[in-house]
Amino acid sequence: MDQAYLKELVTYVQAGDVNALEPLLMWAYTPVSFLCQKMLKDSHIAQTQTREILQAIGHKLPSLQSPGMFEKWVIRLTAARCVQIQNKNTWMDDEEVREEELPIIGESL
Repeated sequence: MDQAYLKELVTYVQAGDVNALEPLLMWAYTPVSFLCQKMLKDSHIAQTQTREILQAIGHKLPSLQSPGMFEKWVIRLTAARCVQIQNKNTWMDDEEVREEELPIIGESL
């Protein structure tokens, strides 16, 4: 979906067109889901947060002042929410550290 059409959809939704909300949220699903999976690691938590973030986008969209900034706004909103979840769940950091360790002993590379 190109930026002009995305901006047009945001404008329609802000004007009250409920039919424009579905394609807008369908577009937002991909970046939101991708970021949640990358940042949260746990697929169940990532799915839950994806759903909650998409709901928040629908509710907060009227407050977006510039429809052209929708993509950046979605990314910022998602990243902020995922960081908030990471801070709540400190066990995620421990698991991530363990994932990064290589099971290679010595200089076998």
